[in-house]
Amino acid sequence: ILNAVKNAKYVVTVEEGVLEGGFGSAILELLSDEGINIPIHRLGIPSEFVEQGKRSELLEKYGLTAEGIYKTCQQILK
Repeated sequence: ILNAVKNAKYVVTVEEGVLEGGFGSAILELLSDEGINIPIHRLGIPSEFVEQGKRSELLEKYGLTAEGIYKTCQQILK
């Protein structure tokens, strides 16, 4: 991971779980511990009640589809 972010302008993490205590949080901790200060945007499920639904519906709702991830990355680049 450290090699992957060495020349990055920003990092986007994506997970289907809750953001708090998840993969993105672990990346934030790692980069902080290593003194690497680059923008990080985490995509995942917010810490709130999640309605029941089909996986595809929930991924769409939280922007975790390929299109949603692409749109987020495009917004970051602006």
